[in-house]
Amino acid sequence: MTRFKVTEAWTQSYAPALSVKAGEAVKTGGGDERWPGWVWCSNVDGLGGWLPESCLSSDEEGTTAVLLTAFDTVELTVTEDEELEGFEAREGWIWCRNEAGDQGWVPSDCLRPVR
Repeated sequence: MTRFKVTEAWTQSYAPALSVKAGEAVKTGGGDERWPGWVWCSNVDGLGGWLPESCLSSDEEGTTAVLLTAFDTVELTVTEDEELEGFEAREGWIWCRNEAGDQGWVPSDCLRPVR
């Protein structure tokens, strides 16, 4: 675990978040230019979210991919100067928890480690 200070506020991009289990099938869409390594995917109900390519059996646009690992796409809304605990980093994002216990992904360029 690493402590971070928020240097730039971030607001959750979309809701509800997509939560998928290992072995679940999703339809893949396009990639993200700002954050390479992420693919827009939709589940069988049409709910979409950004998933890391490394979680997918295929990232070819317009195909069906199977999740290699479970993943939750929830983003955490944060304010400048807030302090967070960071647990996992993936392609420019960090899974964080705030003081209230809320958890989600925050772009790493909005954070700086606290020493």
